[in-house]
Amino acid sequence: MSPKGVASFGLKDLDWVFGVWLLLVIVWNFGYPGASPTLDVLVALILFFVSSYFRT
Repeated sequence: MSPKGVASFGLKDLDWVFGVWLLLVIVWNFGYPGASPTLDVLVALILFFVSSYFRT
């Protein structure tokens, strides 16, 4: 039971753009395991902005 006015978070709240972003981040991490942490963050940010573009 949640307090009044507070929405519970569930899988239905995740949209398809986030799902695609998450899948691409996972593919990146397994496809390029030797990438530096800086490159990992950079690619995740690039994928985030690309996915944000498709959300609009």
